[in-house]
Amino acid sequence: MEEFHADTTVGLIACCQCGLPIQPNAANMCSGCIRSKVDITEGISRTATIYICKFCDRYFVPPSGWMRAEPESRELLSICLKKMKPQLLKVRLTDACFVWTEAHSKRIKVKLTIQKEVFNNTILQQTFVVEFTVHNQIRRYIGQSSFYLKGKQIPAQITNYFASTLALLFENWLQCLGFSRMCDDCRRAEAKDFWRACVQVRQKAEFKKTLFYLEQLLLKHGAHNQCTGVKPVPTGIDFFFAKLQEARKFVDFLLTVLPCKYHYAQELVSHDTKNNTYDYKHTFCVEIVPICRDNIVCMPKKVAQQLGNMSQIVICLRVSNVITLIDPNNLQMADIQATTFWREPFESLCTPKQLSEFYVLDVEMVDNFERKAGHGFVSKKHVLADVWLVRSHQVGMSDAQTLSTRTHLGHLLNPGDLVLGNFKDIQS
Repeated sequence: MEEFHADTTVGLIACCQCGLPIQPNAANMCSGCIRSKVDITEGISRTATIYICKFCDRYFVPPSGWMRAEPESRELLSICLKKMKPQLLKVRLTDACFVWTEAHSKRIKVKLTIQKEVFNNTILQQTFVVEFTVHNQIRRYIGQSSFYLKGKQIPAQITNYFASTLALLFENWLQCLGFSRMCDDCRRAEAKDFWRACVQVRQKAEFKKTLFYLEQLLLKHGAHNQCTGVKPVPTGIDFFFAKLQEARKFVDFLLTVLPCKYHYAQELVSHDTKNNTYDYKHTFCVEIVPICRDNIVCMPKKVAQQLGNMSQIVICLRVSNVITLIDPNNLQMADIQATTFWREPFESLCTPKQLSEFYVLDVEMVDNFERKAGHGFVSKKHVLADVWLVRSHQVGMSDAQTLSTRTHLGHLLNPGDLVLGNFKDIQS
C-alpha cells in the first residue's frame, strides 16, 4: 500500500471590502483596503522648517546649539530627523534618505519609511517625503514673536500665513538698525563683543623660545580650534573664547604641557536687575617660567641641595612640562616641577644672545671622574670633556689668550669647531 503525500496549501479568503482573494489575516482585508482605511502618516507634517546662519552656514539645533553640516550628510540628516522626532513617537522609523534637490532652491527633501501596527499582528509600512525649507536665522524670531495691532494681539494663524512678508519687512527694519541674519557667535563678532573669556599667555624672557614651542604643541593637538581670535602682544599671546568652559579647558592644556601658573579675574559687563542675571567677561593670565632652552641659570642654594647637592650654576637643557637642568661639570641632571620653581623662583644669568664665539683648539675626554656621595642622576647621552678654547677673532695671533673649561658636549666637539660660551663663567 503506497503512502499518499498531500501538499498543504493555505486557503484564500475574500477581502471584506473589495472581494479580492487574499490570505487570511486579522483584518480580513487586502493591503490596498487597509491603506485606504488607515493612514499611519496621520499627524505627521509633510513640511518643516530648519534655520541656518547666513555668515557661518551652521544649522540651528534646538534649544540653543549650532552645527555645521555638509549637503546630504549624516549630520544634516540627523538635524532633519530631530526636527521630526516629536511627530514620529507613535511609529517606527525604518529608513531615511535624501531626495535630490537643486542647491539654490533652499529646499531639502527627505524620504521616510515608517511602520506601525494597525490591527492584531498586522504591521503596515508606508513611505512618504518631507520637505524642509531652509530659512535664515531671522525667520526663527518671526515664528517666536507676537504682533499687536491697536493693543490687541494678532492671532498666530494670521502671522504664520504672512510669515514671509513679515520676515522681509522685519529683516529690512533690522538691517537699517545695523542687525544682520546671523547666529549668536556671528552677532557677537560683528558687534565686537565676540569673546566671553580671554587667556593671556605671558613669558618674561628676552627671547621667548617657549612660546614657539607652545605654537607647535597647539598645532599638533588642535587645542586652539575653539578660539574665536588670537592676538599677539609684545609680552606674549592673547587667546579669545566664546565660552568660559572652552577657556578653562585651554588653561588646563597649558598646565599639562608647560611649567606655568595662572591668575583668574572677571569683569562685570551688564546686570539685569529684574531677572537677577549677571554678564561677565573672564580673564586668565597664564605666566610661563622665564627660563628658556640653553639659558645659563643660577639656582637658589636650597633648591640645589634638594636636587642632590647640584651646582647652583647650571644650563637649561629643555623646557617641557618640567624644567630639565644639567651641570656641565659632572653631567648631573635634574627636573624642576612648576610648583617647585614658583616656590623658589630664579632667573637666567645669560641668554644665547649674550654669548661670545670661541674656537676649539683641543678636546680631551674625562674618563675617570669621581662623584661624591648623594650625587643625583647622570646623563647617558652626554660625554664629559675638557676643552681648550681661544676667541674666534684671536685665532692665529701670538698674544691670543688660551682658555680651558669643562663641558658636557664632549661627544659633539672636535678641534676646529666654533662654539658659543660666556667668558666670565669660563674664568670662574
